[in-house]
Amino acid sequence: AVAQATVTFNSSYLSLIGPPSDYNNGTLVMDFTKNGSATFKFSTLASGSTTITFQNIRVISYKDGECPVNTSISKTITINPKTTGGGGGGTSSNTGGGYGGGSNTSTPALSADATVASIVVEGQELMPKFSSDVTEYKLYLPKGTTTLKVNAKAASSKSKIETINSEVKPGWNDIKVTCTAENKSQKTYTLKAYVEEEPDRFFKYNDTELGIVKNLDLVEPLEGFEKVEIEANIEGVDGKVPLTIFKGGYFNLLYLENQEGEKDFYLYKRFKNEIVGKFHMFLLGDKKFVETDFEFDENHELANLFQLGEFDLEDGSTIKCLDYKASNMKDFKLFYLTNEDGQKSWYQLDKKENTIQRYVVPEKEVVEEKVDYTEYAYMALGGLGVLSTLLAILSVRRTKMKYEYYSN
Repeated sequence: AVAQATVTFNSSYLSLIGPPSDYNNGTLVMDFTKNGSATFKFSTLASGSTTITFQNIRVISYKDGECPVNTSISKTITINPKTTGGGGGGTSSNTGGGYGGGSNTSTPALSADATVASIVVEGQELMPKFSSDVTEYKLYLPKGTTTLKVNAKAASSKSKIETINSEVKPGWNDIKVTCTAENKSQKTYTLKAYVEEEPDRFFKYNDTELGIVKNLDLVEPLEGFEKVEIEANIEGVDGKVPLTIFKGGYFNLLYLENQEGEKDFYLYKRFKNEIVGKFHMFLLGDKKFVETDFEFDENHELANLFQLGEFDLEDGSTIKCLDYKASNMKDFKLFYLTNEDGQKSWYQLDKKENTIQRYVVPEKEVVEEKVDYTEYAYMALGGLGVLSTLLAILSVRRTKMKYEYYSN
């Protein structure tokens, strides 16, 4: 017998694979056996519960006796995940006795689990910490790194991790970790790896060059400072370029690398566009100061009272200071420092009392001799008077002598 019917099913769960002789837009033609049954096969696409329905059934041709007809047949089946074995899709078949009733058989669907259970990069730390639900991570690698050892494990035993290309170069790199499920679906995790780069822009300082560190992601601002983006002129580069400074109060800092590869914060004079020294803020007495370099030799104005010395701070560092030459001043130290307001000055520390105050260098007194020219005028006039009197006396005596001579 040959019959025609309309079949409906959820294509997310099932796919009709045969054997109807004709199937077009939901309508199929069925060939029945002599006992009045027909078999339809479906492949399963996902686990769950779904219904297959046959409607509008009518006989096209019929032989060997009569066959009963039901106008509608439906069957709900449950598709369970496959728990044993591997490979291949499952099938579901419906066998109907005549045009109604029948039995259902189903095979498990292929696993769609493409989740990665763990990713470990040897010797490195992922940011954030790995979680199967998070698909993008960052990690930071030292200079010279060319390859990574990446170990990944799939959550399902039926899934596999594809080959990982773990070669890297300076700058940012994307490393893909892809897991393929049993049903060929995939999930990709991306490791964004940064390999530290050599500086290519520099500031000059004390006859040397300090390189601008390119990536500051892991550089935390000092207490009281924040990252600020500006533009500045860099030697050897045309025009202004972006520059990240760390701004706090009166201070601007740059994070730089010296020729030995050592990195630190340096004081930056923004408007002069120059480096003035390494930044070192510390507590002295009960006040905060910034270490400030100074020159000192035998020609210094304080050289007659002080000699160059060193002082150990509580943070373990050592700074320059001036020590009194006088033996009774051993408890006092003199420092040239910059305060929190950016003002530079000499400061004297009393080690015994742990107090500090500003020290002012006394100015040399200049004694000016004032001349009273009026007094000199009177003295000159007096002198002229005496001279005139003497000349008059001499003139009288000379006249008298001349008179006596001629009289004789």
